[in-house]
Amino acid sequence: MNHPSISICIPGYNAERFIRTTVESCLQQRMAPCEILLSDDASTDGTWAIMESYGHFTGVRLCRPERHLGIGGHYQHLLSKTHGTHAVFLSCDDALHPDFVGAATSRLVREPELGLLAFGGFFCNSAMLPISRYGLSHPRQTMRPPKGFRYFSKCCSYLISGAVWNVELLKRIPLLPKDAGLTTDWFWALMQGAQSPVKISRSPRFYYRMHHANASHASGVRWREHAERMLQFISEPGILRACLAHEAVAMQASLQAAPVADAAAEAKSLGVGWKGVIRRTLAELYPNHPQFLFPH
Repeated sequence: MNHPSISICIPGYNAERFIRTTVESCLQQRMAPCEILLSDDASTDGTWAIMESYGHFTGVRLCRPERHLGIGGHYQHLLSKTHGTHAVFLSCDDALHPDFVGAATSRLVREPELGLLAFGGFFCNSAMLPISRYGLSHPRQTMRPPKGFRYFSKCCSYLISGAVWNVELLKRIPLLPKDAGLTTDWFWALMQGAQSPVKISRSPRFYYRMHHANASHASGVRWREHAERMLQFISEPGILRACLAHEAVAMQASLQAAPVADAAAEAKSLGVGWKGVIRRTLAELYPNHPQFLFPH
C-alpha cells in the first residue's frame, strides 16, 4: 500500500453551535490531512454558511448533497467523495486532538493492513471541557478477524469520531437499509472486524461532546429500533459468514432483553465510583489539551 493519506469527513446537520470548533480542530492538525470534506445535510440553521466560510482554506472541500440523507446516507455520500486511502468521519460537534492525524499515520505505516483504527479520547460537557477519560480499557492487541467482530458484538465499544477507516475496504461493505442508518458506526465496526484486522488504541486523540441533541443519545428508543433492524440485516444470507450471522441472531436477543439506554443517566454516571473519579482526574490533568478548544 502507498503511504497512508487521511481524509477528514465532517457530516453536518443543524450544528451551527459547535461546527467551528470541529473544523478548527482539523485545520490545526500538526500533520495536515490530505483533505477536509465539509458536507451539510440540508440544515435549517446556519451550518452551511459557516462551512462555506472555510471553503478558501487549503485542503478544504465542500460537497453538499442535493437532498437530506440522514446519518447513514450522509456517511456514504462522504465516503464516495473522499480522495484519501483512509477516512475519518468526525461528528460535527466533536473535535480532534492536534496530534490525531500524525498518530494515526504513524500507526498505519506500521500496520497497513488495518481496516479500522480507533483511538481513545475524552468525554466533554457541552462547552467542550473534558469530564472523563475514554478508552482506558480498550484491548492492547490488534484483533484479527473474526476477533474484531466478536469484540464489537458485545456493544458499540468505540466512538466514530476517533476512528480511521481503510476506504477501499469500507467501500466493500453492503449498504445498510435507511431504517438502520443511526447504527452505521456499529455496523461498520462489525463488518470491518469480520473482514480485516482492527486496532483500538488507548491513546487519547479526540474529544466527544455530550449534549442533549447527540444523534445517538437523543432517543434511546429510536436507536434501539435502528439497531434491531441492523442486526436483522446482517443476519440475512450473504452478508456475513454463516457462523457470524448466527451470532448476529443471538445479538438481537441480547439487545431486546437489555434496557433502553438513558443518555442523561449515562452522563451523570461518568464521575461516579472510584473508576469514574480516576477517569475524571486523568481527563482534567492531561497535560496536552489544545487551548483553542476551550474558549471559556
